[in-house]
Amino acid sequence: MSTDSDRRFARFTTGHWPALALWTAVWLLFFAPLLAGVAHIANGDFSGQFHAFGLFQAREMAAGRLPLWSPGSFGGFPFAADPQSAAFYPLRWLTILLSLPWDFPYYALQLEASLHIWLAGAFAYCLAYDITRRRATGLLAAFAFGLGGYLTSYPLLQLAILESITWLPAILFLLRRALLNGPARPLAAAAGVALGLSVLAGHPQTALHVVYVAAVYYLFLAWRARRPIWATVKLGALLGVIALGVSAAAWLPAVRYTAETMRANVDYAFVSSGFPLLDYLQLVAPGVRSLWSPQYIGLAAALFAALALFQRDRVTAADPTPGGGVSRSEIACWGAVALITLCLSLGDNGILFELAYHVAPGFALFRQQERLAGVFSLAMALLAAQGLAIWLSRPRPSRVAEGRAVLRVGGLLLLAGITLAAMRDQA
Repeated sequence: MSTDSDRRFARFTTGHWPALALWTAVWLLFFAPLLAGVAHIANGDFSGQFHAFGLFQAREMAAGRLPLWSPGSFGGFPFAADPQSAAFYPLRWLTILLSLPWDFPYYALQLEASLHIWLAGAFAYCLAYDITRRRATGLLAAFAFGLGGYLTSYPLLQLAILESITWLPAILFLLRRALLNGPARPLAAAAGVALGLSVLAGHPQTALHVVYVAAVYYLFLAWRARRPIWATVKLGALLGVIALGVSAAAWLPAVRYTAETMRANVDYAFVSSGFPLLDYLQLVAPGVRSLWSPQYIGLAAALFAALALFQRDRVTAADPTPGGGVSRSEIACWGAVALITLCLSLGDNGILFELAYHVAPGFALFRQQERLAGVFSLAMALLAAQGLAIWLSRPRPSRVAEGRAVLRVGGLLLLAGITLAAMRDQA
């Protein structure tokens, strides 16, 4: 006999294949040269570090050994203890297994990287749909996050960053289903597994960001669902214990290894670098400040995100599922996440990072606060999805009027971006 949770899951999955097929088609088109083997990811960290790590691990596993020690690097070092080796990441093991007949070629790791982009977009679709109950808004979030300026820039070169942030929308989606729809324990356990995978993927700083965002959203959802404090604590403990257990093979040796490296003692000057504030012009004018435009989510998505932030009405989905639909509290949550991560990503160029350095555990350990742009990108993609849901809920005359206003603003922003790009080229 089917349960209520089975029926809710069936209702969620039914009818989503066309949307996911469209996301897949756009992803295939975007990465067609890479997937066809006529283009490759540029030499750098991807080739010199991550492919070298993967090749060593593949050869060790082919010889029947766990990749615990690398004798040929720096006179030997504990390979599995280096977090960025991702020695126990299940998807890396799958890539190695499938590519063993070809001795782990460069193409295999490129395929792994591009598949994580697909996963990130698919997870963002699921999360945005669960918030808005509209497939079109889910697709907008998939495009804005999956093919936005962050994931398609330096995380492709620094693979551990990409593979760690990929799991964030999946964790948030599972948390949302657990607290607002249920069954709570199995879904919270699944979120714990996904969080463990984010840690195993190999970038501790990004995993730290994922933990903070997951914790904030978990508390927000528990407040929204009016869950008792003790039940919230127990469910959160279950999630945390599972995440720690799944990722223990990575973080236990890494804690000991890091204590013996230069990262054991770093000062404020080392960790406080971040974006100049003007780099956020690239939210609407990509490329005007730097080679990469990690803030960019697409002009249409940026405009819909602004619509969500400045809307006045409460919008409730027609779907009666608990927690469904756009609400002011959901918009406020993601607006706050976007604003806080924007401020923190400025590092010492802003006014918030020094406080986080002294108060928030973990922020004193890692440099290059620009990497918070990954969380900012997801928050903006979710705001864009909610803005589109608001616009689609309007009566047709209002949609037409607002659409014309959006086109005018978009045209002005596009013109400003072209002007800034021309000025940069002349300079």
